[in-house]
Amino acid sequence: MASPVTFQLKFGSLGPGNGYLNGPFGIAVDASGNLWVADSLNRRIEEFDLNGNFLQTVSGVFSSPSPYSIAIDIAGDIWAADYNLNEIFDFSSTGLLLFTTGTTGGAPGQLFHPTCLAWGAIL
Repeated sequence: MASPVTFQLKFGSLGPGNGYLNGPFGIAVDASGNLWVADSLNRRIEEFDLNGNFLQTVSGVFSSPSPYSIAIDIAGDIWAADYNLNEIFDFSSTGLLLFTTGTTGGAPGQLFHPTCLAWGAIL
């Protein structure tokens, strides 16, 4: 018989300030174990340590409501999907915008309301 699931940690409260969340949609964990949250209605990404302490915010480029999904690649870059702008953003681990791609549409190479990202590494 499996062990019962026990509550581990709660962090973030409703609001617009640093460390507060409004519409969290996606979450990713980086190589250091820090948690990155796609805070959709606040139009940003927030980083927390494993104890739920706020570390930094990545913002300034997202539409509302967005970002929906985030992923962390092997280099530590943060990738985010903007649902309304139909774009994918790549940020450095310090929040510097490195790369943007995407155009609206249904043709190959175009995006229409991207909601999910995943990152996998081949070892």
